[in-house]
Amino acid sequence: IISGIGDRKIHLQLFHQSLKWNDGVGLLADTHWHNPRSARCDIDTLLKQARGANTLKNNVWGFSTQVKKCTYNCAKFDENSIMQSNINLGENSPFNFFQLEEPFHRDNSAIVEQIKKREIDGVIAKSILTLQEVAEVKSFLSDLQENLYMTTPSGKIFPKPFAVINGERANQDAYAEYVALLDNYKLKHASIHLIFKKLNEFISNVASKYKVSSPTLKLNKCTVAEGTFRYLYPNKGGLYVHSGNYFQEQNEFFYSMLEEDIDMDNQLSYFIVLQNAEQGGELTLYDLIWEKGQVKDTPLNNEFVLDKEGKKIIIKDLINLKLRPQPGDLLMFYGGYIWHRVEDIEGDTPRITLGGFLNFSKDDKELYYWS
Repeated sequence: IISGIGDRKIHLQLFHQSLKWNDGVGLLADTHWHNPRSARCDIDTLLKQARGANTLKNNVWGFSTQVKKCTYNCAKFDENSIMQSNINLGENSPFNFFQLEEPFHRDNSAIVEQIKKREIDGVIAKSILTLQEVAEVKSFLSDLQENLYMTTPSGKIFPKPFAVINGERANQDAYAEYVALLDNYKLKHASIHLIFKKLNEFISNVASKYKVSSPTLKLNKCTVAEGTFRYLYPNKGGLYVHSGNYFQEQNEFFYSMLEEDIDMDNQLSYFIVLQNAEQGGELTLYDLIWEKGQVKDTPLNNEFVLDKEGKKIIIKDLINLKLRPQPGDLLMFYGGYIWHRVEDIEGDTPRITLGGFLNFSKDDKELYYWS
């Protein structure tokens, strides 16, 4: 066990030696570094080299971090577990993503906690829907009356998102009608019933510690929609650079309309891919963690974020990771803290997803998913 504050290179050398001393089992605990992303890069590189030399044998590793002054605590996973680090992010990637080959397996029950604790950045759950089920959902969406979609700068969505509401009862009642329409489609269309059923089952499985539900509006007790279907069209800019916590900070009014007492600082994001674009449409994560005081001069600005002192953080200079899950896959990640965007679409095929957010209750006993 290596403990203490000191030179990063020395700690890594000692860790490498500990692998040899302990027959492929090494522990790195309570080692403090001021750059959590760089520290993770160094450790992950070391671990990959050790794996390549067959040093780790049956052990793979994950780490928890605290932003700024960070603590890396070793978390060992069984190589045969359903949770495996199958995603090749490159030798120097600062990100930590896992791929779930069997998303509904009970071994995945603590994933939401691991994301919240920043032990991992996110997961890609493979084949939440079969390709036939995906095709049936897309068929339903293509037959949906166009006037039911809400037009956005980059495409269209159904149903209308929570962000359209205001403090008036009539406005919230109109929103409730859209949610009721979606609920009616769940009853009448097997494909829509199934996608939301599987979404609920997956979230409940990976968040077994929590009571899982969707929030309600104060005025009319309407349950907020669990997710929205989103089309992104070619050459419309995709989705601009943002983080969920920044969005929430800028839109506190919307959250005041909810019945539940929600923690606004720990938002996760999810989406299920129904159709990829021919090119583009990747989720891009940036090596930039949200902190209070960070702002954007305009919502559509993809060039820089301003830190709390007003200095520009240039987006193109940041290490980034592009993820492109396949149709039927679900991606869940720490969208509240990690600045990210969806790349512009190229070609003739729109990107189609079902997506939303997850927020914890302030007492950390409930988890709400919604859009």
